[in-house]
Amino acid sequence: MTKKENISALTEEGFRFFGTMSASTTHEIKNTLAIINENIGLLDDLSMMAQDGILSTDQISGISQNIKKQVQRSNNILKKFNTFSHSTDISDKVIDLEETVRLTVDIASRLISNYKVTIEIIPAASHLNVRGNQFFLENMFWKAIESACRGTGEQKKVVIEFKQHKETREVWFSIGDIKTGFLDTLFSSAEERVLINHLDIDVKKNSNRFGLIWSETI
Repeated sequence: MTKKENISALTEEGFRFFGTMSASTTHEIKNTLAIINENIGLLDDLSMMAQDGILSTDQISGISQNIKKQVQRSNNILKKFNTFSHSTDISDKVIDLEETVRLTVDIASRLISNYKVTIEIIPAASHLNVRGNQFFLENMFWKAIESACRGTGEQKKVVIEFKQHKETREVWFSIGDIKTGFLDTLFSSAEERVLINHLDIDVKKNSNRFGLIWSETI
C-alpha cells in the first residue's frame, strides 16, 4: 500500500471501530431505559392500588431501588464511553497498556458476552507505558480480544497478561482451548496489518497464545 492508501485504510478502520463501539454502548443504554420504563409502569400500577386502599411499601421500595440501579448502570456506561470518546483527542501520547486493555474490555463487554467467553485480566506488576495513538491502540486491542474470543474452543476463556523485559513491553492473550489453525491466520487482513504497522507493534505466536510486543522505551 502507498502512504495515502495506508491513511485511508486506517481512517476507514477507525470509523468502523468507533461505530461498532457506539452501537454496542447505545444498545446497553437502551436496555437500561427499557428496564426503567418497565418499573415506572409498575409504579403506575401501584398508584392505582393506592387509590383502592391497597398499597405495598415493600414493592415501592423495591421498584425505587431497581430504578436507582439502572440509573447508576447508565451513568457508568456513559462515563466509560466518554473516556473512550476522548481517546481521539490526542494523536500521540504516553499510554498505560493495562488501563487501555481494561477500558477496551469494559466498552466492548456486551460484544464479548455474545461470544460467551470469560475474559480474565492478570494485573501488571508495574505500570507498562508506550507512546502512540490511544484510539488506534484500543482498536488493536479489540481486534486481539475479538480474535481470541473466536479462537476459543469449549473452554471459552481468554487470559490477558502483561510482561515487561529490558527492551520490550508485552501484552499476551492466552487461549486455553485453542481452535486448530487459529494462529495461522491471525491478523492476516489488510486492516489489521495497517493497524499493527501504524502502532509499530510486533506480533509473536506461541502454542496457545499470541502477544503484542513494543520495543520502544519511554
